[in-house]
Amino acid sequence: MIPYFSLASGFLAGKYRSEADLGKSARATFVKKYLNERGFRILSALDQVAKTHGSTPTRVALAWLLAQPSVTLPIASATISINSMSCSVPPI
Repeated sequence: MIPYFSLASGFLAGKYRSEADLGKSARATFVKKYLNERGFRILSALDQVAKTHGSTPTRVALAWLLAQPSVTLPIASATISINSMSCSVPPI
């Protein structure tokens, strides 16, 4: 399986944490559905694991996907230049 929206359009990266954040990008229309109690619990868990391991929510989310036996390759698209990103997903 190859998940297409591996970071839920940026939500799992922590980019959107309130409705006020929805104005940040055109992807906001896809993200609004995650702004609920379940979504915030998931973000909280990602934040906790990231902090414990000195990582980021993005890396934790991708590492979790890569650890799933049915996932071959998660697709993580970016809205910023690849040159301004840290491209590696180190172990957590």
